[in-house]
Amino acid sequence: MLFSCQGNLIANDQSKYEVSLLVSHLGLTIKMTSTDSQIAFIPRGTIDSSLQWFREVNETSKMGTVDLETLNHNIKVTIEIEISILQKLERQLRGKVLYKRRPCFKRISGIANFVFLLQIEGTNNYLVEKMAFFPHISQDPSNLTRLEQIKQEQMILNNLRDHPHPDIIQLEEISCDDNSISILLEYCPGGDLLKFLNPNNYNINHQLVMKKLLNVVQHLHSLDILHRDIKLQNVLLRKANDASSLVLADFGLACLKSQLLYYNMRCGTPGYTAPEVYTETIYDQKVDIFSCGVVFFNLLTLKNPFGSSKNPHTLVMKNIAADYDLTHLDQVKSKNPMACDLVIQMLKKDPKQRPSAAQCLQHPYFSKEIVEQKEDSTFDNIQFNNPIHQTVKVSQTKPHQMPQFK
Repeated sequence: MLFSCQGNLIANDQSKYEVSLLVSHLGLTIKMTSTDSQIAFIPRGTIDSSLQWFREVNETSKMGTVDLETLNHNIKVTIEIEISILQKLERQLRGKVLYKRRPCFKRISGIANFVFLLQIEGTNNYLVEKMAFFPHISQDPSNLTRLEQIKQEQMILNNLRDHPHPDIIQLEEISCDDNSISILLEYCPGGDLLKFLNPNNYNINHQLVMKKLLNVVQHLHSLDILHRDIKLQNVLLRKANDASSLVLADFGLACLKSQLLYYNMRCGTPGYTAPEVYTETIYDQKVDIFSCGVVFFNLLTLKNPFGSSKNPHTLVMKNIAADYDLTHLDQVKSKNPMACDLVIQMLKKDPKQRPSAAQCLQHPYFSKEIVEQKEDSTFDNIQFNNPIHQTVKVSQTKPHQMPQFK
């Protein structure tokens, strides 16, 4: 049992009956206190089976009234609970409850396509909203894809609430009206890791960033979760210019390993996606290691390993071949050979030769504190849209010996 509390069931004739609300990993159970008989059970699930939650608060009596109603309307109860307890119940159900769109959120600005910054009115607190229309409003393919990604992200982040990690973005709320549905996520004002890489800020502790990122990936993989879209733009900072506040975000393409048994979707971002995602019918968690390797390469060299040609086909072909510009690592190799060795192993074309997240963390690069030196770089090529001029196969570099990877 995760949480339990007492409240009053308000009947249609306004009479009140004491009830117990029990939150477990299975869902929410409501029982009559006097008879211990079950009134309702709302199973934990995806957006399609979540609750609608309408709350009214009486500040004088310090009581809150909640209407709990499933989407198919087969369960509808009204319960009165003390405000302090109601807030605890709300925290327990966060990410598992579908809220009717509430007026307390104000859209401040657009962050991306159908992604908005919200302010909680009367506070200095902010959330990020990802929104999609229901199919009866829009059959546009991009909207339907966005809707499925929102459902998938909610499902994955909901599962992670039972296995929390401090460096994973938090799902705060699910909200809907008759036309659309949104997930509300933790806001990270520090921006993303791509914006953190700039000439005035290139004193990043690469070891710290990669250790935190790989720890998150190890946690996900231990739960049989694949992220499938790890890149600089999806690594956020809770605090500006503070790499220790790193969090992994954007789980719209994430999946459970069991889901790969039915359909291995070709997904990810060209230039970060593992070669086998494009070429094989079956892939596994090692796709995330390759993507982390690209992020590591970005950090060490301020360049994308496959360039960012304006021709997407060219970029994908280099990505599939794991054919990257090894000369960018020359300076890194002379200053920090262990970092160079690790990134080369993470970018192996053959996933069987790639280390796991746990094995990466055991690499000598992480065996002691490494003081990162400021690179002697003019940042002329930090734009990731410059074509690469010379490419060399990964296999041309002899790596440091590590245990056999399976």
